[in-house]
Amino acid sequence: MKKFLFILTTGFALFSMFFGAGNLVFPLKLGLSTQGSCLIAGAGFSITAILVPLLGFVAMMLFEGNFRDFFAMVGKVPGLILITLILALLCPFGAIPRCIALTYASFHELFPNLGIELFSLAACFVIFVLSIRAHSIISLLGKVLTPLLLLTLGLILGVGLFTEHTFELSFENGGEIFSQGFFGGYQTLDLLAALFFSALLYPLLKAYGKEQVLSLSLKVSLVSAILLAITYLGFCYLTQVHTSHLQGISCELILIVLSEHLLGAHGGVITLTLVTLACLTTAIALSSIFSEFLRKDLFQEKLSYGICLAITLIITYFIATLSFTGIAAMLEPILVVCYQALILI
Repeated sequence: MKKFLFILTTGFALFSMFFGAGNLVFPLKLGLSTQGSCLIAGAGFSITAILVPLLGFVAMMLFEGNFRDFFAMVGKVPGLILITLILALLCPFGAIPRCIALTYASFHELFPNLGIELFSLAACFVIFVLSIRAHSIISLLGKVLTPLLLLTLGLILGVGLFTEHTFELSFENGGEIFSQGFFGGYQTLDLLAALFFSALLYPLLKAYGKEQVLSLSLKVSLVSAILLAITYLGFCYLTQVHTSHLQGISCELILIVLSEHLLGAHGGVITLTLVTLACLTTAIALSSIFSEFLRKDLFQEKLSYGICLAITLIITYFIATLSFTGIAAMLEPILVVCYQALILI
């Protein structure tokens, strides 16, 4: 039972690390744009947003969670350049600002007078406070934040799936729809993140399992994969069957409008909780990884972890003042190149 709970809570933590802004927005957008073919699109999306990232995570266990050794295969200097570029893309210039921008869009829908500058400053402060104790991050994610995240997510999916509706599955243009989902999975950034999340989880798996790290990582990945698959396919399906209520809605507001339709007056508050928890859990993990990389690799331990975390979040603050759509548009062409190169490696 103890081992089962360890695998479960660690799988929860991995799920919450992956499940950020892109994971909340793009499956919903995909379901809305593919209509009756949403499950086909969801299958394609799941390959690049679940299977490939988790294979990357398990593969990193062969390198003992050391992403420096993994990227050193292309050469020491090129490897360091790649790590810096990908982490910068993931953290202060991409994923974390996108998380803040999505959370702001949800708050702004309910509180129209809220300014993005003040909100971004407050968000960066909260992330700093929760990330400053790096050693307790996995416990915080797996035992506290993720169960709350799953509770709110389960409520929205449960009500949406059991609400009376009609659905007609279409296989028309199946190949094109599958490709749309496949390339849409790049936008989650999860393959990039998986290569670095291993640095947080490997010591925990090693301490618990000693010689069973690979086996434990597969089981932890399976827990995360099941949760992600249920969420993505559920989101694609929900936007399909409730599409009449979502026309003309910007992608970052689809979930909050959908939940208000399904759950009534309290739907917006429930979704706000979900978005905040999802984005916060991802931002905490990524902030910790990038700050530790700055401390060890770029500043050669001349600066403390706290100062490096502050630098990370100061950069994040300025990028976060862009809209979610603006950040996504900036990332899209870069991700197509990065994903294919990393899959090849």
